[in-house]
Amino acid sequence: MNALCYSLQDDILSQYEDCLLELEEEIMLDADIPLSYIQNKLVDYTLLFPSLVHVLQDVEKKKVKYC
Repeated sequence: MNALCYSLQDDILSQYEDCLLELEEEIMLDADIPLSYIQNKLVDYTLLFPSLVHVLQDVEKKKVKYC
């Protein structure tokens, strides 16, 4: 369980945060960035997060200790 928690915090969420920070910088430099560009940058996370929620709900149902 600790490995899952570490992986979520260190890998997935930090990569997502980095992606958001990059987008923020790009938008601040060019406010005319199209929404399609933003969607394209975040598409991997729109596929990942629903699956991740499902896994976490399963863990919660089984009452496994959290991080």
